[in-house]
Amino acid sequence: MKRKINSVYLLFGVLLAAFFQMSSSENPGNGYTGAPPSGNTCSSSQGGCHNGPSGQGFISIDGLPSTVSPLTVYPITVTLERSNNSVQLGGFQLVVQQSNNTNAGILDNPSSNATVQFTGNKYYAEHLSAPGFSGDVIVFTCDWTSPATATGAITMY
Repeated sequence: MKRKINSVYLLFGVLLAAFFQMSSSENPGNGYTGAPPSGNTCSSSQGGCHNGPSGQGFISIDGLPSTVSPLTVYPITVTLERSNNSVQLGGFQLVVQQSNNTNAGILDNPSSNATVQFTGNKYYAEHLSAPGFSGDVIVFTCDWTSPATATGAITMY
């Protein structure tokens, strides 16, 4: 009987480990953009979803206006570029906040490898299952509609 119980624990442990491994590449939980007030990122040391090896590369966000006009749609492109082959998958999470940490506008119209979710009165654009690199680049897109009015600076995290 003791052997069966150990086998059940082993099976449970393997399934749990598989779940955590898969969760790091699936759609992430919201609130890990580095935005205030929490400042949490996807690093496992901050409660996020990643605990694998880190890699090197570049992230760019294009389509940001120098001046924001009210209720205007801005196409946003997030590009991940790896600098070596050690990184196999990539993802992102983006939120737009006003200086008082409240939501700023609406994120929508995500590319097929992304999604938009509304949680905690904020819109989050983020990867679905983390895609593999095509060459050394992964591109995600969405639209951002600016708010009718804003309180202070608007920042994308």
